Amino acid sequence: MSRKQLLILWILTLVAGLIIFKTKNDKDDKITVSTKLEIGAETLGDIDLGKITEVAVTAGDDTTTAVLKENRWFVSEEGNFPVNLQTLSGIFDDLQKARVIQATSIEKDYYDRFHLDPENEKTDNRPKTITLKSGEETLITYYIGKRNETKGGRGSGGGRYIRLSNDDSGVYVIKEGFDNLQAKPEDWITKSLTLLDSPIKVEVKAKEGGSYESWTVSRPTAVDDFTLEDGTAGWETNSTEAMALKNFFTQVNFTDLLNEQEVKDLVNENDQREVNITDSSGAKYLFTITPEKVEQPEKKPDDKAPPAKVEPSNFVVSFKILNGPTEPKKPAADATVQQQAEYQARVANRDKLIKNMELQKTLEGRNFKIAATHIKAINKRKQQLEKAKKVSVTTKPVKVPTPGPVTDTPSPFINPPPIPGSTPAPKNGKPPRKRIEAVTPPIAIPPRPGNKEKEVKPAETTEKKDAPKKEAPEKSE
Repeated sequence: MSRKQLLILWILTLVAGLIIFKTKNDKDDKITVSTKLEIGAETLGDIDLGKITEVAVTAGDDTTTAVLKENRWFVSEEGNFPVNLQTLSGIFDDLQKARVIQATSIEKDYYDRFHLDPENEKTDNRPKTITLKSGEETLITYYIGKRNETKGGRGSGGGRYIRLSNDDSGVYVIKEGFDNLQAKPEDWITKSLTLLDSPIKVEVKAKEGGSYESWTVSRPTAVDDFTLEDGTAGWETNSTEAMALKNFFTQVNFTDLLNEQEVKDLVNENDQREVNITDSSGAKYLFTITPEKVEQPEKKPDDKAPPAKVEPSNFVVSFKILNGPTEPKKPAADATVQQQAEYQARVANRDKLIKNMELQKTLEGRNFKIAATHIKAINKRKQQLEKAKKVSVTTKPVKVPTPGPVTDTPSPFINPPPIPGSTPAPKNGKPPRKRIEAVTPPIAIPPRPGNKEKEVKPAETTEKKDAPKKEAPEKSE
């Protein structure tokens, strides 16, 4: 090897060493030795979830903010509609249990590799966030990135990468995946209404010329059956059809909350009804119920009968509270046990009803989209709520003979024999057939033979005698 070649070899070795040294230093600058939180540490630190007054969740372009007011949680984006507490408690539970199972110290430039960069151009690569506030102070923001892919492959349960707004030392892996974390406001509200406490009077007022009818039913107490007011003479209330009104709107689910413009575009105002309801607590409500628009099929020239009417699948319902629960009236001294029990129940339930009424006031004036299955109880026509009275027919009592002692006399109730000499009555108007009787002549019995007749007679020969020959007639000459 010449000196020139040896020199070139030394130069190449020196350059390679410099490259390795520079790469090592760069790596040491980007990945530090340790993170702020160690394995097993709680990610919340000393934050008390009991003092949280606001929770903001983001995912992509969606944002939901839950705010605590007067010991109740509301969704700001839905006009302070009550929060579904199961959704909120699920998030608090995951945050409470979130502990570090892996820690990695990296620079901010590497956040996008773990989907932890909120400024990423791709929406799907941005982290979900959970921000906790107490009053006006922001305590912490969780940035929730992609799943940690273990040797088992994608989705093998290796936890999820997160980083914390108050910790820039690196990223962490926690076991809780927050897979069900939603940021759409409609997914955070309670889609169940608990309004009435056993209706005792329902008054339906339909518009003149509309598809529905007006009628009123009422009952004295919550344990009685409804009676149709101003019913048809000679008819009575059909208790089976009216039974569904006993639980009307005591608890009902809705599918969506609508604004005024959405309601205007959806409903058929010509069939709008007002329903006044009084419940067993004395509270009175005014409901406005409007069906959605439905396109009815047109009759074709070949159709013999008009096409069946298409009923709406959804209704828009809003309500107004006219007055709250009234003071229970103490029963009289001669009240029945049932009346006294009902009074005690109302007294015990009054505080709960008043508290529930406060929540109901936050729902007044809102437009709820409700499926027709929850409205069909008041879609009944008046003739369905009544039926013809049963006519009772009174018949004279039938005297049953008293059984007497057993005798040989045949019972008059068991096919008595006909009276001799009488002719039975014809059946079906046909004369009776004459009975044919066969008469047999008397048989003569010969006398018993005597001793002489008993003597044995010689047996007659069985040989045949030649028959006399017949003479042939003479021929005439």
